[in-house]
Amino acid sequence: MIRLLEVCAVNPVIKESGASVLRVACDSQLIVNQVLGEWKIKEPRLQELNQEVQAKKRLLNGLTPRIRHVRREENKDADRLVNQALDAAEKNTQA
Repeated sequence: MIRLLEVCAVNPVIKESGASVLRVACDSQLIVNQVLGEWKIKEPRLQELNQEVQAKKRLLNGLTPRIRHVRREENKDADRLVNQALDAAEKNTQA
């Protein structure tokens, strides 16, 4: 999720789209509920990662992230799109 938020924060297509909401589907109910602050995070390393996620959310420049849980079998399209976005971003940083 951290990398996704990083990519979305700098993606020119997203910036220029005029979108106000970034919809994020995640197949980990644990991650969703921890990121949304609904569940406690006891593990120190996970607390650090959550702090990083919260910092990245603030970099979205007006985009409001809407994070929701989806069942793994319903997440195939979202997973494919995320992988495409990450691959494209990786190519852009290498160019």
